[in-house]
Amino acid sequence: MEKLVGGVLHPVSLTDPESSLYLPAADARFPGPCNMRATALAAFHTRPSRLPRTILRGDALLTGPTTTEGRDTDVPDELVSLLGNRMFRVQTKQSDAHKWTRGRRYVGFEHAYAHTCNAVRGIPDDAMPLIRILGASPATSDRKGNRS
Repeated sequence: MEKLVGGVLHPVSLTDPESSLYLPAADARFPGPCNMRATALAAFHTRPSRLPRTILRGDALLTGPTTTEGRDTDVPDELVSLLGNRMFRVQTKQSDAHKWTRGRRYVGFEHAYAHTCNAVRGIPDDAMPLIRILGASPATSDRKGNRS
C-alpha cells in the first residue's frame, strides 16, 4: 500500500459509510500535489460534516472498513456507486429539520465540494447545516449541469 501512495501511510477514517482513505504522511518540505477528490470524499463522508476540511495531498487509496484483526475490506458499494457518477447533488438539512433540501446539481465531485465550501464559508459551527452528496442523473433542463 505504501508503494501505491508513494510514502508512509497516513490513514483518514470516513464514517458515512465506514471506510478508510490512505495517503502519504505529510512532509513539510515536499507537501505533494493537492488531491481534491480525496479531500472532497473525506469532507462529505465524515460525520459530523465540518466543511471546509484540511486539503489532502498525494495519491490516495480507498478501502472499506477495517476488521477487528486490522485487515481492510472492500470499498462499500455506496461509495463505488457514488464515485462512478458524473453528476452530483449536494443537499443540506438543519439539525432540527425533518427533510433535506432539494439541493443543487454539479458536474464533478470536486466542483461540488469547492462550491459547497464557498457557500458555507462564514457560517458558525453551531449554525452549520448537515451536508450530504448524492449521485444525480443529468436532467435535460440543466444545460450546464450546475443549476438547482
